[in-house]
Amino acid sequence: MPAGRRTKASTLQVLRKVEIEVNIQGAFVKLGDIEVGQSPFHTNIIPGTYPLHITAPGYQALNTMLIIPNVSNPKFTFELIPHYVKVNIGVNVAGAFVKLGNIEVGQSPFHTNIIPGTYPLHITAPGYQSLTTMLKITTDSMQNYGFTLVPKVGYLNVDLRLFDDTLETRRGVEFYVDGIRQTQLNDVEVIPGQRNLTLVAGMYRVTRSVRIQPGNSYTIKLVAELEILHQLSLIHISEPTRRTPIYYAVFC
Repeated sequence: MPAGRRTKASTLQVLRKVEIEVNIQGAFVKLGDIEVGQSPFHTNIIPGTYPLHITAPGYQALNTMLIIPNVSNPKFTFELIPHYVKVNIGVNVAGAFVKLGNIEVGQSPFHTNIIPGTYPLHITAPGYQSLTTMLKITTDSMQNYGFTLVPKVGYLNVDLRLFDDTLETRRGVEFYVDGIRQTQLNDVEVIPGQRNLTLVAGMYRVTRSVRIQPGNSYTIKLVAELEILHQLSLIHISEPTRRTPIYYAVFC
């Protein structure tokens, strides 16, 4: 047999089936200059030493030299370490309760370390509408987020039983909150706080200042004095949402 042929036969390389597993499903693996694929995977390769690069979102990249031995079906297992980032979350309401994902983070303002990713965020505070959104945490080393809770509204209802409560009567009634005329007399949404209420019904016009609490419903009633005919005497404001109604008497 010619010497040239013997030399060619001696240089033949045997491909070995290699199995590589990573603790993160779908981690991206690059072996040498070849983009192998996502874990877990199998590949055929010539035994030798290769640079190995493994990455996954939210985890520190792994770089090492991988020695592929000349044995049957070599298996390798690698573990990626989470890449935590610092996150600062502020809310316009001090002490608002924050839940990030399935973790009860704490009260605002607060700081936490977390793996990058997208998490459901839930913020609550007494007297305010809850806020629910998806928060995307990037790989930046420090991130600041600010959120604004909207106060719950109070509800006002006007009781016209002092008068003949007909459609025509209601058309002649004007109701103002802080100088703004309302388009309805029932379920009027009002921002909590001290509010000036004005009611105009025929010859009667009364303005009173009332503190509205968030989430409460109030009923405004007109009462006429018997001693003086047609003289508006009182405005009663009740809170029917309470078990025992509370009445506020405001004299003219």
